[in-house]
Amino acid sequence: AEEAVRYHTIFWVAWEVAAQPADTPWKELLDSPEPAVRFWTVHAMAWQAVCDGPTKVPLVIAALETVLADNDPVVQIAAAWWLLKLGGGDAKPALDVLARDMKSSDPNVRQQALVAIDSVGEASRPLWRAAAAVEVGKAHKADEYSRRMIERIRARLESSPS
Repeated sequence: AEEAVRYHTIFWVAWEVAAQPADTPWKELLDSPEPAVRFWTVHAMAWQAVCDGPTKVPLVIAALETVLADNDPVVQIAAAWWLLKLGGGDAKPALDVLARDMKSSDPNVRQQALVAIDSVGEASRPLWRAAAAVEVGKAHKADEYSRRMIERIRARLESSPS
């Protein structure tokens, strides 16, 4: 029952954040005590920057760089993913977050980091070799998905020039 309430809350927050107007004061939402609010705010503000054009991208990059210091690793991973997808700025802090979290003892955090590394493509190339070497257990549902991400990264590594 607790997990069902958690997922209901996450989906509710996602819709609430997605429904925000373009001039939303994102800072207030990024300061929320709820990680789900901050997570979906990262995605909403970055997506709006993509949709609104290149003039907003530098402002969003600056905001996302501060989110890399969030106290929730999944929020940090979301910010790192968008920073690498949007480009511009220094990629090293975003890559550092993903490098750290792909080795997390929390299978959900590890899964999110590996998904980000896989889905961001070339921007995460500096991490491919380390990601391909990550070993995961079998005890958690997230481990199976992590293994699939690792296999995809290994295949990409093997098929691409060094």
